[in-house]
Amino acid sequence: QIQCLPNEFFSCVKILQRLRLDGNLLKFFPMEVLCCSQLRELSLNGNQIEQIPRSIRNLKVLNRLEIESNKLETVPFHSIDDMKCLTELKLGGNPLTQLPFKFKPKTALKQIKEYAKEVPEPEEEEHSLNEIPKPPPLMKEDPSRAPFDVFGVPLQTLMENEYKLFPDIPSPRIVRYAIEFILIHAISQEGIFRLACENVRCIQLRDEINQKLDIDFLESENPHNVSSILKQWLRALPEPVFLFKNYDLILSLAEVADEEKIAKLTEILDDLPKENYTIARELFQLMYYVSRSSEVNRMDASNIAKVIGPNLLFLPDDNKSDPFSQITKTNQINDVFAFGVEHYPSLFEKGIEDIFKHDFIQREDPNSVMLGVLYRKVYAHTKSIVSIALSSDHSLLWSVDSRGLFKIWRCEDMSSVCKLDTNKKRINCLARCDNKMWLGFDDNIQVRNEETGDLIEEIQDTAAFSLCSCGDKVWAVSIHSLLIIDNQSYSVESLDVEGFPVSVSLINDTIWVVCSDKNIRILDTDSRELKGTIDISQCGRLNSLQLINGNVWAGSDGGVVMIWDPTTLQVKAALEGDHNGKIFGARQVGDNVWTFAWDARVCLYNPETFEFQGTLPRCHTDAIGSLECTYDTNMRCWKAFTASWDQSLAVWITPEADPPAESGQ
Repeated sequence: QIQCLPNEFFSCVKILQRLRLDGNLLKFFPMEVLCCSQLRELSLNGNQIEQIPRSIRNLKVLNRLEIESNKLETVPFHSIDDMKCLTELKLGGNPLTQLPFKFKPKTALKQIKEYAKEVPEPEEEEHSLNEIPKPPPLMKEDPSRAPFDVFGVPLQTLMENEYKLFPDIPSPRIVRYAIEFILIHAISQEGIFRLACENVRCIQLRDEINQKLDIDFLESENPHNVSSILKQWLRALPEPVFLFKNYDLILSLAEVADEEKIAKLTEILDDLPKENYTIARELFQLMYYVSRSSEVNRMDASNIAKVIGPNLLFLPDDNKSDPFSQITKTNQINDVFAFGVEHYPSLFEKGIEDIFKHDFIQREDPNSVMLGVLYRKVYAHTKSIVSIALSSDHSLLWSVDSRGLFKIWRCEDMSSVCKLDTNKKRINCLARCDNKMWLGFDDNIQVRNEETGDLIEEIQDTAAFSLCSCGDKVWAVSIHSLLIIDNQSYSVESLDVEGFPVSVSLINDTIWVVCSDKNIRILDTDSRELKGTIDISQCGRLNSLQLINGNVWAGSDGGVVMIWDPTTLQVKAALEGDHNGKIFGARQVGDNVWTFAWDARVCLYNPETFEFQGTLPRCHTDAIGSLECTYDTNMRCWKAFTASWDQSLAVWITPEADPPAESGQ
């Protein structure tokens, strides 16, 4: 119940790095925190703060700022833009009626920075703590956009109101936003949809959704509350999503063969009203994703169908049989729905155009360009995924983590081939040479069969922190040294390089070595002779190098993408302002270059003009450390895989595209 903070407290803790004052009664921003020059994380959620002072720019090393569920109506754009270390800003749950643009919680920081660059900073002096003016009055609400009931109303009635907000989207926001929240935050939650919610909080959420026009689940929300709200909404429908008339028909499918079951379910789905079909599709997609991560969340297709199925199809209250008979019927229907979850792709995915057509989260913004769609998401690791690599025929995907585990996946459906423990603390890096996977550790290098994961060779007492395949050789960064290892004999050659090597990359017929003395040294792959040097002292630390469309792209710790001409070694472009924080790398995926970074975002650029094209929808909650791609000949599109420190793998697909000129990536 704190209302203000004593100055004496902060004079004693100037080296404070993290401060949380959530759920108090602060009416003004605590100016005392500005003396904490080392503050990196500040959380003021659930207070009554009406204004952020412009002097917040004095918190120069602040990385994370949370001021959700307060009374903010605007923010100091230029002050926030000046905070170069700020990588995460959360403002959800505030009125923000005085913003000059449509506020989007997921891209708040980028929106603010873009606006600050377009408009000069006002010259008026900032008010003191005791002179903060009252906020301007709330704008009068358009009667056509007044709040409307969401729970317990017929779907068609609800959609009449929803269409006033999004005329072309045939599903209600409570479904879309709850599913989006769960996809991002809760697929890995053990017992998701099964474990109990916080009853008082869920009642509060229901009231807020019914009383407010905006539906916004805060990132700090308990995932079990969101899943429970979604189930409650489904159950409160006067008629279920699958309609009363289909009850006996779906019940009868429990006894038919699989092929007939798919055909009959397809007929039932096609016969549903557009809105019912869309909701069913979105829910089955969610259940499919949840079931694919059952190794972590313990919710396979059967378990997830048991907790969601009864809310998708039920009898009218006046038409229910005796309880024991009803339980039997419900279990049979749940079995049919479990089958539907397992066969989600066959039931719903009818090609690239159909998949893009039903990505309604992206379609909410009429100006957005759909550059990619989330196709799959899975969890199987319990620690951060460090790197991923494709097999030689691109049919398998390897993922390795910081606990020393690796997993092999089938790219076609992301089913698991195997999961093995190397009995090491951490896998530092991963690279493929021919049909072998090379894994680098702090004390050795392992070479494994790309299909089975079986150990082929172990190179003892040889650390590896970066690996690069070049013909029949593997180049490795070891402790203060650069090694060249034969892929057949495993003989090791040591190469002296001025400056300690940090990473290695193959660029045309040369090896580019990023060194600790802030230089890139370029070596001939055959003669090993030095062919050139690039001074990168102004770039910050580089994390990877990739040859894309004839140029070398590199991501830096400072949030800048550097692009060099590999012939002249001159800088062609420095792209900044699109990522917040460390950029791990870049890959060409179809017609665009995808960059992936610490801010858990993927940004897309034109490989010719270097122009920013947009971002993918948010999918991960932590840094994206690795990305690979391949062309899917069956789907006729590019398929990209992103690996995150949040322990998840996501699969993305691009719009339909012609195959590459040459086989492979």
